[in-house]
Amino acid sequence: HFVKTYQALQNEYKSLKDLYLKEETEHNNQKSEFMKVYQALQNEHNILKDLYHKEEKDWKNERKVYQEAILNFQLRTNEENKKLTIELNKKDLLYQTHRQNWENERLKNKEIIEDLQNKVISLKTESAQLESKYKKLTIELDKKDTLYQTDYQNWESE
Repeated sequence: HFVKTYQALQNEYKSLKDLYLKEETEHNNQKSEFMKVYQALQNEHNILKDLYHKEEKDWKNERKVYQEAILNFQLRTNEENKKLTIELNKKDLLYQTHRQNWENERLKNKEIIEDLQNKVISLKTESAQLESKYKKLTIELDKKDTLYQTDYQNWESE
């Protein structure tokens, strides 16, 4: 009886051990399958993470390029504005100089015209005086001529 019980227990033990080994193998297979899936997901995660970091780095570099381009544009625009302002100031100064020269020339010409007008008035006055003197001299000459003629006729008559 003892041997039968022992054998039955041994058979049950073997059966349980086989069942355990079978379940352990199945568990290990599932674990292996799970690890493969987990590893594949981990690889995919790492690829996506690397891709994200690369895209983030690219985006930051691109953003930096755009910021530099904007800054360069602003600096260039500021520089061009400075150049244009300097050019405009030069042209303003040149215009003011020409305007002042023109104004000085205009005033000088105005003075010359006034002087000439005064000379014309003076010459007209002098001309009127000379004409009056000429008329007086002509009248005087006519009187002397008439007197001479009279004297000459009187002399001839004698």
